Amino acid sequence: GQHGSTRDDDVIVPFILYGSSIKSGVLIATAENTDMAPTSLALFGIDHRKHLKAQGRIIKEALEE
Repeated sequence: GQHGSTRDDDVIVPFILYGSSIKSGVLIATAENTDMAPTSLALFGIDHRKHLKAQGRIIKEALEE
């Protein structure tokens, strides 16, 4: 029983955003799992800094302005 490794097959996963506030066809070179919560909250208009001690960032380049 192994729970993953440091191989690319185990650590690189798709990060897909879809919806009316998402830019179409944008490919982001680097996103981290820690970016999921801040980005999701931003889509709802919630400032993640007030609610999380998250280390991630908002993936602004994928969001409609």
